[in-house]
Amino acid sequence: ANKKANYCIFQNSDDMNYFIDKKLVSKEKAILIKSSGIDTQVFKPIEKEKVAYTNKKESTVVLMIARAIWHKGIKEYYEAASLLKDLDVTFTLVGDTDEHNPSCANKEFLENGNVKWLGHRDDIKEQIDKCDIFVLPSFYGEGVPRTLLEAASMGKPIVTTDNVGCREVVDDGVNGFLVPVKDSKALAKKIKILIENETMRDEFGKASRKKAVEEFDVKVVVEQYLRLYNV
Repeated sequence: ANKKANYCIFQNSDDMNYFIDKKLVSKEKAILIKSSGIDTQVFKPIEKEKVAYTNKKESTVVLMIARAIWHKGIKEYYEAASLLKDLDVTFTLVGDTDEHNPSCANKEFLENGNVKWLGHRDDIKEQIDKCDIFVLPSFYGEGVPRTLLEAASMGKPIVTTDNVGCREVVDDGVNGFLVPVKDSKALAKKIKILIENETMRDEFGKASRKKAVEEFDVKVVVEQYLRLYNV
């Protein structure tokens, strides 16, 4: 299929380089177009005076949105929450179980810990807006995680793994932190830094929004496809 194709498009550089190194596709045919794009005008920071929930938060809110499967880093997230349980922080998980997936986390685990599990939600924008820090400790074979794009576009600081796809969204130390996969202590350490530094959270959040608009906006992504197709 690759031999017959004019081009082979990849959403992240790791997958592209792997295919090139394994000679599954020629370097000349390999094209990198990061992600499927995000509508940054839909996912944008919400003006606080316009939202319905106006009650002041009593603690810093850390949020993870993902299917409740182990490969998304569920266990590591819960362990990091346990390590930071003495801080004034609320850990939240949004995402339903995937019962037919062998990596599905069990409900007993999800309901017992220092994490508030909300299950399936339709108000994703509102959930992201409420959080101070967005986390995705995935070691799953990601393309570019949609939830990271949404969080970045809404101006949130991010802690994620130095993993395929995830690292495309975060410039370490600029708009978030990258941590090793399956390392709960490293995850907790970076989250703690952001919990204790509101100024850093604000700076990282602005950098996230800038990166999302410049690199991942759906118009930017579509334009790359149009140029490739000579439209």
